Amino acid sequence: MKKTVVILLLVFLPFLVWSQSKRELEEFARKQEQEREQLKQEQKKGLSDLLAEYEKYVKAEQEAYAAFKKQVEKEWGKGNAVESTNKDWVEYSDDHKSRTVVDFEKGEAKIEIIVGENEVQDTGELKRKLEEEVTRLMENRGTSKDYDTEYEKRRQLSEEPVLAGQVETPEGGKISKENLPEAVKEIVEKGEPKIEKVKGEDGEEREVVVFSLPLAPDHIRVRAKRYETEVENFCRKYSFDPALVYAVIHTESYFNPKAKSYVPAYGLMQIVPHYAGKDAYRYVYGKDKRPTANYLYEPHNNVELGTAYLHLLYTRSFQQVKDSKSRMLCVIAAYNTGAGNVSRAFTGNTRLSNAISKINSYSYEDLYAYLSKRLPAQETRDYIRKVTERMQQYKEWR
Repeated sequence: MKKTVVILLLVFLPFLVWSQSKRELEEFARKQEQEREQLKQEQKKGLSDLLAEYEKYVKAEQEAYAAFKKQVEKEWGKGNAVESTNKDWVEYSDDHKSRTVVDFEKGEAKIEIIVGENEVQDTGELKRKLEEEVTRLMENRGTSKDYDTEYEKRRQLSEEPVLAGQVETPEGGKISKENLPEAVKEIVEKGEPKIEKVKGEDGEEREVVVFSLPLAPDHIRVRAKRYETEVENFCRKYSFDPALVYAVIHTESYFNPKAKSYVPAYGLMQIVPHYAGKDAYRYVYGKDKRPTANYLYEPHNNVELGTAYLHLLYTRSFQQVKDSKSRMLCVIAAYNTGAGNVSRAFTGNTRLSNAISKINSYSYEDLYAYLSKRLPAQETRDYIRKVTERMQQYKEWR
């Protein structure tokens, strides 16, 4: 009898152990699936909360901008609320009665001051005001925005004056902190102010003094030099020639620290928060975030995310393009218009996988010629020309 029991145990024990193990595995798998589903729901809620918070941020920005624009148009007239663009740096005085507009593409600075009728006739007072405004321009470190919101306050753009080393004295030397007072007097003395009229939204007609001065011939190079540390470091990290990033910044913003497009895209490399900004931030930091305007106006942050986005395009979107120069050309085009629109130039749709074989069938020279004619937007056709030409310029500069 005992022998029979032992035999039965030997026969059924492995089955019992296996059954227990199977139940444990099934229970473990069930718990794992529950945890995955819970994590998925938490992530979904987190993304939903993040998006809702960003939408509040955008709404606050829009409302604050509308209020700012209304204040400016009261003084300057409807449609005359000049603001910063990708190439223009604009700053207003606190009372909105004076403003400076620096065109970094043309290399020109313009000062506009609303003055009283009596001040126009008083040449001494007019001269004093101009000297005051030219000095303010030369010492201006810029502000990231022209208004505050509950989510974000304006902040100083630069540790040094934005135009430091970029304006010359009448004799041809650079204006410095030491020679600024005397240089300003000479600039105003030899300048030719103009008087214009504007009619504010309040119905009042106002006199405006307009005073222009040129930037130094090397103004772009001076600004580019400021961001050398950021460009060199992140190009080293992502294995890019720094000439690429210099050329992209030059084309996107002319190294304008307050660059902002209508989209809006922000900063040196003109990053759109909910597209390149979101993708690059997730890649760099492993978190979902739409970077704010102030975040993107910080040169370190902007160059980091812009270079990371170029890296994503190079190593993911166009990874299967065999020729390195051709791949880089596609990356440059995609940085401006998106990878889907590059695909559209070859296949008529945005499915990039269908376009890769066609891209690989071209030599670099033929691909450049093809994209120059077939990219959907003229802006992007011009963009690849400008960036590739400027890359050579920055290779020689370095």
